[in-house]
Amino acid sequence: MLTTIDKPICNRALVCLENREAELLYKALDVVLRSYNKAGYYIHKIQCEREFKPIMDEIKDNLDIDLDYPPQGDHVPEVERNNQTIGEHIRAGYHRLPYKVIPRVMLKALAMLSTAQLNFFPAKGGVSPYYSPYMLMQKRNLDYDKHCKYAFGAYVQAYQEEPIKNNNRAQTIDCIYLNPVLSNGGGHEVMNIITGAKMTKGRIWEMPITERIIQAVESLAKSQGYKSLKLNGKNKTRLLPSDWDEDKEYIFDDNYNSDDNDSDDDNKDEIMKK
Repeated sequence: MLTTIDKPICNRALVCLENREAELLYKALDVVLRSYNKAGYYIHKIQCEREFKPIMDEIKDNLDIDLDYPPQGDHVPEVERNNQTIGEHIRAGYHRLPYKVIPRVMLKALAMLSTAQLNFFPAKGGVSPYYSPYMLMQKRNLDYDKHCKYAFGAYVQAYQEEPIKNNNRAQTIDCIYLNPVLSNGGGHEVMNIITGAKMTKGRIWEMPITERIIQAVESLAKSQGYKSLKLNGKNKTRLLPSDWDEDKEYIFDDNYNSDDNDSDDDNKDEIMKK
């Protein structure tokens, strides 16, 4: 994932990448720069780590931008702090979910949503103590019903438009909520539980989540090769899923391999000592 943050506005951006090839990194950075151009801001200098110098030199020639690289082995402090902040919000968002593991579409959406939500409030040390980076970039207010009504990971029914309506076919489909579409038109991005595909829907209804829905999401993740997702806190402390008993003390075996765990309740005693 490519992350960026600017100094005067403190607007954060995150673009998911399939790999670290130069072409994809260039396209991801172009997405970020286009958002600033659309808002009327001109980027004249970019700070990045020296490992990206071959790619950034090409950007310098094409976009007339000055580049600043730290010494070999050093990092850009603002970038490192930004990555840590985004990582903290991703961990917090995942910790509150009822799922032990989530598929690829949800992982990407969680990272992008966690980054976008940091722009909803005025940034400490930013250019304005009253206006958020979102307002300074998009120049429009947030709408609760469009942008804040549903939580990531919620079970929703999404309206499915059918050409023939006078039959007994279902008019909604089972989905998991991903994130709102941050545009004037609104809309919501959801994941089809059956196919795992991401879709954009205009009308959705939140429903109480059931154990069957949780199992369907976890099965979809396992079919993609995900068996667990380990999350550690600031001091490398293991963060347990939110539905585990908080009154119990769990001690993890250092030799435990999460890939061998099928995440069923019967083998928890084999995974940890109580």
